[in-house]
Amino acid sequence: MENKGIRILSICLALLFSAAVVFFVTGIIIEYKNSPSKTQGTLTKFIADTSIAAEYYLPGTREFSDVMRARIASNQSIAVVSIKQSGTTVFAYPVSSPYICADSNGEPLVSSSSALVNIKTKATNLAGKPSIITVAIYTLQPTVVYSYTRIAFLIVLGGTLIAGIALLYLYMMEPSPKTDTADFDSPFEDFTGDYIEEQENFSFPQGEPVEDDGNDDLKPYKEIPKEVEEIQQAEPLVDEQNEIDKETPPIAEQDNNDMQVQEKATPAEDSEPTGLFSPVTGFGWESYLENRLDSELVRSASTEEDIALLIVRIQNLDRTSEVAHKLYDILLDFFKFRDSIFEYKKDGFSCILHSSGVDNAINIAEQLYAKITRTLEENGLTNETGIGISTRSFRLIPGKRLFIEAEQALEHAFDDNETAIVAFKVDPSKYRQYISENSTD
Repeated sequence: MENKGIRILSICLALLFSAAVVFFVTGIIIEYKNSPSKTQGTLTKFIADTSIAAEYYLPGTREFSDVMRARIASNQSIAVVSIKQSGTTVFAYPVSSPYICADSNGEPLVSSSSALVNIKTKATNLAGKPSIITVAIYTLQPTVVYSYTRIAFLIVLGGTLIAGIALLYLYMMEPSPKTDTADFDSPFEDFTGDYIEEQENFSFPQGEPVEDDGNDDLKPYKEIPKEVEEIQQAEPLVDEQNEIDKETPPIAEQDNNDMQVQEKATPAEDSEPTGLFSPVTGFGWESYLENRLDSELVRSASTEEDIALLIVRIQNLDRTSEVAHKLYDILLDFFKFRDSIFEYKKDGFSCILHSSGVDNAINIAEQLYAKITRTLEENGLTNETGIGISTRSFRLIPGKRLFIEAEQALEHAFDDNETAIVAFKVDPSKYRQYISENSTD
């Protein structure tokens, strides 16, 4: 019976291990067959992103290199990239890669003899100059190989653990050999008798029974006489009450002191914000916006996402009115989170919109403007409303720059009688001029 169980277990384990091998090999073959189409798609998208980056940053500059490094790091299919203009390499990354070597002129050269790396070259124009982009793309991504290897390993590990548990179960269920108890002389019989005898004659080390002889050291704790205990409990109560009476001023004096403290604290509360959100609107303080914008711009640049800032102003809005609270609900409905909305001056709001370009931001602004004006009309109000928009648009800029652009767009929205929504559109040539002027400064 045991041999039969072991044979069945062995067959199941062999099938399980074979399935793990088949799964690994089949997955790798399928990924390798699909690699040509994936490689072409990766190359096309990378060249398109490179062309967009070249519109804002000249190839060979530090800003262009930073954007390209972030793009390569986010794409696990790309191993190496080099860009040449007029026979000179303006970008190569990573230079420590085994797929980059130097040619006869000392220029970086992308080469590989591995079947797991496919080298593609594309001629295009970057910033008006003929350029050659060479990209080394993995036919099998290391992460894909690791994924299939991990799954196969888990299958083998699970089978091994099951086999170990099964063998332990069979070992425990195996009957023990029979013993002839008639002639068996147990070596523990005399010891058991001596142990019981020692328990019966057991005594304390002094050889005398423990009695209450008045020696407190032999007791687990000291008993306090009842009279002393009552005195100890009563005395602190009297002392504490006296101290309270001494330290506590009369009620009238307390009220005067409290009023003085409140009068002193009032100017401090008005001078600077307290807490994360305004108690009136429930949104962030205006002074917190720039720091939040800086952190969001860094995050969006690392994840290659766009970000938009909308400044909404409703002229002469009473923030404590019932209509204002209806407008707060509308803003929350559009931007979802309170920490994405900040107060702007006395009648406006700055709103951060994640993963949004210019077109999407304008679409949301039109819907928001329609709801705000409808709510104002329903409540008999005619406050003029304007919205200014600015987006990161593939640029490495600080939060202050984005805010100034949105604020200027808002001013144009109020100056223009034909539209109430104005978006700041980036001019690549002017922005390159702005970068060069700031870098020289």
